[in-house]
Amino acid sequence: MKMVQLRAGSFPAKMGLCLLFLAAVFYAFRNATYKIAICHIPPANGWHGNLEITKKWVPILNEAIQVMLSAHEHRHRIQQASEAIRFPVIVNSNNNIIRAGVTDTEARFRIFDLGGKLVDELRIVPSK
Repeated sequence: MKMVQLRAGSFPAKMGLCLLFLAAVFYAFRNATYKIAICHIPPANGWHGNLEITKKWVPILNEAIQVMLSAHEHRHRIQQASEAIRFPVIVNSNNNIIRAGVTDTEARFRIFDLGGKLVDELRIVPSK
């Protein structure tokens, strides 16, 4: 039997640290009260980028998250959950600010214009 010594900085040692890090991230995500994804391009119909996000990521995210925060379109909208995309998507404009408040009972996303006026709001409850 051949013995392999792992030295700090060696490839196997670095891989081991990466795997430990990924395991910790997975554990934290799995046990998180709220599961929120951030993606610059929102899933939607239309432009090829939106379609790629919808095609490649939505099937996975439908089983994993409660809400997505995105931008890209330079206009504000909240895309409500549907049969195809089972989580709401907040698409923020370059002229609005999202303020989020999180408690044990709800996460509240409030969208304000640059003058401080509330223009929209979304609330979600903790994941099960």
